[in-house]
Amino acid sequence: MPDFRWYRDRFKAMSKEERKERVRQFFRRWKDWWTLPDFRLYSMSMEPREGAFPVIPSREDAPEELKSALRFDSDRILAGSTTVFKQISLKVERHPAWQKDYLAGVDVETIKSSTHLNHRKLPNGADVKLIWELSRWGHLVRLAQEAYILNDRWSMKLAIRQVYHWVRNNSTMNGYNWTSALEGGLRLINYCWIDALTLATASNKRLGDISEEVGNSLAKLRKLVLPAHVWFVWRYKSFGSSANNHLLGELSGLICALSRWPQMEKWAAPLDQIQSLWEAEVLKQFAPDGGNREQALNYHLFSFELCWQSYLALTQTGRTVSPEVYERLQRAADYFVIVQARKEPWDYGDSDDAYVTPFWERENEIPEEWVKWMESPDNHTCIKFWLGEPPPIAAEGKPSCEEMGNGWLHFPETGMAVCWQKIWMARWDLSPLGYLETAAHGHLDALHFSLWYKEMAFIIDPGTGAYYGDLRAREYLTSWQAHNGPHFRETTYPERRGPFLWSECHEKPIFQKKTDLCMEGTLKLPAGTISRQVTMVPEKNAWLVEDSFEPIAGEESASLETCWQFAPECKVEKLNERSFKLIRTEGAVLLITVGENWKEVNLFIPKKYEHFHSAPEDLNGLCSPSFRTLRRGPRLVLSGPLTTKLSIHIQGE
Repeated sequence: MPDFRWYRDRFKAMSKEERKERVRQFFRRWKDWWTLPDFRLYSMSMEPREGAFPVIPSREDAPEELKSALRFDSDRILAGSTTVFKQISLKVERHPAWQKDYLAGVDVETIKSSTHLNHRKLPNGADVKLIWELSRWGHLVRLAQEAYILNDRWSMKLAIRQVYHWVRNNSTMNGYNWTSALEGGLRLINYCWIDALTLATASNKRLGDISEEVGNSLAKLRKLVLPAHVWFVWRYKSFGSSANNHLLGELSGLICALSRWPQMEKWAAPLDQIQSLWEAEVLKQFAPDGGNREQALNYHLFSFELCWQSYLALTQTGRTVSPEVYERLQRAADYFVIVQARKEPWDYGDSDDAYVTPFWERENEIPEEWVKWMESPDNHTCIKFWLGEPPPIAAEGKPSCEEMGNGWLHFPETGMAVCWQKIWMARWDLSPLGYLETAAHGHLDALHFSLWYKEMAFIIDPGTGAYYGDLRAREYLTSWQAHNGPHFRETTYPERRGPFLWSECHEKPIFQKKTDLCMEGTLKLPAGTISRQVTMVPEKNAWLVEDSFEPIAGEESASLETCWQFAPECKVEKLNERSFKLIRTEGAVLLITVGENWKEVNLFIPKKYEHFHSAPEDLNGLCSPSFRTLRRGPRLVLSGPLTTKLSIHIQGE
């Protein structure tokens, strides 16, 4: 019954045209279950276009820190260890089980047609995201990078062998790695890099005369990988309420592959048509102020990287991208630089910590390295070595946001406000729930206030947890109860109806400047209007947060609640019933004072530093610093009457 209700509600959220396309897709899947094109009959030459994407930079220009990082990562991969989602280290065989969740230790290998598989429901806590992550081939790109930069023939051969191994164990349209066209698009992008890096490595005379051997091996591998993937991604590309970043990734994969191998248009569509669809999608998914409409910060970076690789692929082929699309990508870079914390980046919305291609130096510092690359062309980074110059931050000198004074910057379309004030960074969420009718990656975080002091996270967004493998944590971390946005106690509006589906979207909060130091956000709900005022008090090195509610008739007896989640690294000392000291390290201390109008003040302090990969029985204080990683941190839950102003005072010592 839960499955039936989810499909029913999902169907209701679709437009009439999308419903028609779903029916067409059903018949495509049914047809493909019976018969597939015979990709083995493809006999056209598979040599890449001269000078096509990606253009591999000279190894002599590689920074020393990149060489050290590649040496470390390749040794680790060769020893059977790889890291996913920034922090999760997995022990993997030399030739992996490609349909295994190595974190849960569950192998779901099957040769069933992907048309008959439900990747959202795997047994024994397995999560398809862990399966897909290895099959994106990012670790194989890393091996190919090391082979090229450090003249390592063995890493080059292993990367090729693992792609061969993947093809042998994941026949077209069979198994869980063929259930998502996005995954096919990402493999196309990374295969472009593997192919280009391998060719560049083979041409190095220091490794001997291996060009012919490698060339023959790649010629066979291209025929095994490219036609099936290009056909699959184009045939099953996302549409309607499923578009999100999936369609961007699928179109980007096709652009990169067809820019390098134009003969692949036979299995998809002309590159002109795909570029036109891609440009339209860029303008849909990135708002005019540069923010990504999915309301998930890591997906902003993920989508930007997809788009920037597509931009490079098109321009390196001699094509031009419309000025409007280029400007939108400039603004997207500007947005990320302003909104992302430099250290300890607790992101908002669904953030699965995915990346497209490993251009960075250290995996646990991916956002910081992208910010450094975007900030200035003068910053010498590993990302700059691979991708070249970043787009200019301000499009035509025009900032992407509104300057509100006192360090506040507001992105009007996306609805995010950020304040950079000396040793403070504040991020205030005044955004819609998410993108399209389903608001797939949105959380109930309207009016949520996050705070960093001396570059350390104190008041955090609780994170994502997992998509499929841990439903209890997922349900909690998307809810009002996990965020400090003021809300009714036990509220269920909007209602989450299952994976990536909400009953409806709440209205977009309204942001306005009250005084030079005070900003106000208001959110209209069916029961009334919630207001939050945030005031910076520079002379006291403090913040004042005040919440209030104007109810409709009959709701006056309800209680307003906020849940202040602190970073797991915070130590809390209770000074009295309404005063608390938050301590990170010496010199990084906050004093929290709760106003008298709050009737209930409940502090939760974890007994010890706890680390989970699945939710414990008690969800109190649960937060997720990275995907599939759970911690427990101190938490302050406040509740009070609706008819008065409720305040909390935050002061730095």
